[in-house]
Amino acid sequence: GCSGAATAPGQKERDSLRAIRRQCLACAGSPGEVRLCPARQGCALWSYRFGVRPRTYLAVRRRFFAPRELSLPLTLNAGRAGQDQGPEQGRICHDSAKRGFQFS
Repeated sequence: GCSGAATAPGQKERDSLRAIRRQCLACAGSPGEVRLCPARQGCALWSYRFGVRPRTYLAVRRRFFAPRELSLPLTLNAGRAGQDQGPEQGRICHDSAKRGFQFS
């Protein structure tokens, strides 16, 4: 039979994954507790607790925590009138004695 409502491809799967997420939230009590859920071996829904397929979660996690290039400005006072910038201006170094960063 044909139902009157058209569904988008993958809608049933998304609805199922959302239902699993709601169940995990109800069982654990909070999103943080869902993340820390200890029922890995005892629960068939454990791999789907984030509301996405396990391989999707792993791919997103790899992208999110991938190393990224850090870019810092070359000069700190660029464009300010009347201020002379020497060759050492704008360098940032970590000063462990002061427990912070020092701008030289």
